[in-house]
This record gives sequence, structure tokens and C-alpha cells, in this order.
Amino acid sequence: MRYNKEQRKSIWHWIKGSLLVGAFGFSTAWLIFPLAWLYKSKGADSLLWWWMDDEREINQGWAPDYSSFILRKGGHPNNKKENFWIAYKWHTRNAVWNLKRSKFLVNSTPAEIGNNNIERANVVTDKLFRLNHDDKLRGSHKTRLNQDGLWIQSAGLKFIPKFPWEDKWQVNQGDEISYKTSIIGEGFMWFYAKRKDKLMFRYSQCKIVTYKIFGIRIWKGWRTTSLGYDIKSYVLTVKFQKIKPWK
Repeated sequence: MRYNKEQRKSIWHWIKGSLLVGAFGFSTAWLIFPLAWLYKSKGADSLLWWWMDDEREINQGWAPDYSSFILRKGGHPNNKKENFWIAYKWHTRNAVWNLKRSKFLVNSTPAEIGNNNIERANVVTDKLFRLNHDDKLRGSHKTRLNQDGLWIQSAGLKFIPKFPWEDKWQVNQGDEISYKTSIIGEGFMWFYAKRKDKLMFRYSQCKIVTYKIFGIRIWKGWRTTSLGYDIKSYVLTVKFQKIKPWK
């Protein structure tokens, strides 16, 4: 596949903001975060502030995604006192988040309605959908989703919340896959953010895959891949998840 100059520039910005920064973060966070934790009270004045994630905390407590993560790791989201080991797992998973948010923000603008503030979209692959009530992926039970609509549509599995205070859009682990919030298939588009003359792209895929060695199946399950530009940050995610019942 050939890309024009503007597309190659967009890909290079993504490589810098995702691949290179991500590699730096994951190679250092396991060692630096415990030190950053000691000086977290200094906030942005700490020399190790890059290795923290200030967005995990909001005025009402913990952010929905972090609150859900705390629950999955055995903590309680209403407990304002943070557990070091849960925080360590979060910050090594979301490495150098403050660095990404302060130095490598996506040049976008807030949406007035929804969160997909785009225009002049060129949809290359348009195969994202939700399952209605059948886990066999039959076409008659699919609802196709528009990538250039009001809301960001990105492939990935979401799960049924275990607790009433969980945000259903932030439950990334669980025992039952949610029909309502999971998105299956593949999508790819180039687009411009509104009022921003900068080309961006977004690709995602979620499907069942089988891996074999010498013809012997060693694993079968869901694989989710996401890369490109989100609302504020660059995205690079690959997940492998077990096949579970739908609800």
C-alpha cells in the first residue's frame, strides 16, 4: 500500500507519540515508578512526574477506568487511599502517561456533541458492528456502526459490570462479554479533526484467532488491535482475551 506525503507525515507523528514514547515508558516505568511514587505529593514539580498518571484522579474520586481497574485487582474504588501495588500495575501498564499528555497530545478540539469531533473522513475499511443476541457472528444478528458518526467506534470487548458503580464503558475484564458495549470486526479511516488542518487515522480490529505450532493449536481466543489517533492521545494496543459467554 502506497501513502502520500501527508499520510506518511501522519504515520510518523503517530510513531513518535506512540511507539517511541511507549518503548521508553515500558522500558523504564518498572524501575522509575517506585521512586516517582515517593515524590507524588510534589505533583508536576517532581523530577519524576512523567512516570505518574494524574488523570487517574478526578474531583469526585478515581476516574472510571482506574476505578474499574482497582476493582479487578481486589481494591475498593471508594477508598481514597491508594494501594501501591495496584498503582504500580496501573502505571507500568499506562507508562509515562503524564509525559504523553504533556508533550505528545493529539492536536484535536473538544466535540460539542458526542466525542468524535471529525470531518472530511475517508473510511477505508468499514466492518465494525455490534452483535445483537447471537455469539456465532451471523450476519443477520449484526448492527453495523459508522466510524464517522458522533461517537468514536473502536473495536474491542467490554464486559458486564460486577458492581453497580462501575462505568459500563470502562469494564475491560470480566466473566461475561457485553452485547451492548462490545464492538467486533475491523475499521480503518483517515480523517481531519474539526478546525484542525491535520490528517489523522484510526484503525481497530477485534476477532477470534487461532495460533498453531506445527499444526497443533496452542491458543484460541479474541485478539484486539487498536492504533492511530484518539481524542487526546496516540493509541497502540494489542490484547489477547479468552472466549467467554455473551450477555
